[in-house]
Amino acid sequence: MDHSDGSNSLLGPTTHEWRPDVRRVVHEVLNHVPGVTANTYTDHPQLLFKLFPSVRWDLLSVDFWAEGGRGHALDEHRARSALRYQFNRPGRPLIRHLIFQHRLWTRWGGWSVWAPDDHSGAVQHLHVTYLP
Repeated sequence: MDHSDGSNSLLGPTTHEWRPDVRRVVHEVLNHVPGVTANTYTDHPQLLFKLFPSVRWDLLSVDFWAEGGRGHALDEHRARSALRYQFNRPGRPLIRHLIFQHRLWTRWGGWSVWAPDDHSGAVQHLHVTYLP
């Protein structure tokens, strides 16, 4: 769970910095789906930073949470609204992958299972990473 400074023991500090086109989509989603907040964090997502360290993935990745912000579970209805909005909007940026309710969607493979328990219960949220 988050500490008051927006960090936790495993993940980096919370930020709200995105590439301009990603920031535009984030604001569109926030305006379209009431009660949703968004953030990223340093080295987000960590696995991509380890595999491709030259890309600033945190500028391309967004976590959508409930009104309380990072660490406040996002209900299924709002998450699905945010997901549909992003899937249906025309143009760039294009989604690289997303994770919701133990399901992973990738541009190259469609839907599959996301086994880690990092999107459940109190930490349920919608994660989206856009293409560099």
